[in-house]
Amino acid sequence: MEDDLAVKKREGGGSFMAAVFDGHGGRGAAQYAKSRLFPLLETSCSHEESVKEAMRSSFLKIHSEMSSVRESWTSTREGYLSTSGTTATVVVLQPTKLYIGNVGDSAGILAVRGPFGKLFPKPITANHRPNNYKECQNIEQLG
Repeated sequence: MEDDLAVKKREGGGSFMAAVFDGHGGRGAAQYAKSRLFPLLETSCSHEESVKEAMRSSFLKIHSEMSSVRESWTSTREGYLSTSGTTATVVVLQPTKLYIGNVGDSAGILAVRGPFGKLFPKPITANHRPNNYKECQNIEQLG
């Protein structure tokens, strides 16, 4: 179940952005990511070739900023700083391309029309979970 979502049509460029955030351990991180993601993407994405890098750098910047702003989020029951985190699944639709990015374990699924008009689900993201072999390797490499 998502905690927050955002949708925005970019003026003048004919593009569209949408994102779903699923908070873990509270809503603070999801709400913060929602407030920061589109402004960062809009600043970073000046042309189509930069969309993938803009998503990546925006995710990393938000992650980095969270450690300094989490003091303002609701504390744990024991009075400790929030341990809230969030997943994010983001779509940027340009006139001729669709970009999808995700962090965490929120799945992105595209509805694809079959030959007789029936819609079929097509997974378009990979969940970042420790039980995924590739993700486990990444976690071990990062320490």
